[in-house]
Amino acid sequence: KWEIPASLIVAMIHAESFFDPNAVSHASAIGLMQILVNGGAAEVSRELYGNRPIRAQDLFIPEFNIDVGTAYLHLLETKYLNNIRSSSSRRLLAIASYNCGLSNLMKYSFGDKDISSFSKNINKLSVDELYTMLTKQLSIAETRTYVAKVYKLNKQYQALLNWCIYSYMAMAIIKFLT
Repeated sequence: KWEIPASLIVAMIHAESFFDPNAVSHASAIGLMQILVNGGAAEVSRELYGNRPIRAQDLFIPEFNIDVGTAYLHLLETKYLNNIRSSSSRRLLAIASYNCGLSNLMKYSFGDKDISSFSKNINKLSVDELYTMLTKQLSIAETRTYVAKVYKLNKQYQALLNWCIYSYMAMAIIKFLT
């Protein structure tokens, strides 16, 4: 629905709440994807849900929480980071922004206050340079750890999903041939 791979959604849920739909963080982020009512939820409400109110209790509903969290990640990628040329860089920045907020990411990476100069600075980096910057050099320790963890988990869940798909296809072929 929001053009975010299932493996990334599962990786973020793993990193954010360790699959606990009732999780509440010290910052009052709620549910599986740890969404702030006055942060990502408000943004999704305003930009994608026609200002439909999103209440804290709604975010404890796993399906709704995942929809809002995924919609927020989609919004980061397609609205705010759309001037980033590399889709891989855009994805890494969306993951980092999901954790610390885009304005904090801009401020603590290049000291940028506007998205235009931030985009120009990012577009000068390769994906590998950006990954290194986000996981080794960014001054926000929590975000450095988060990006590395989500990136690693995403690869693991992608491999698992691929294995499941291939196993299912193999079983279907065997059934067809017998």
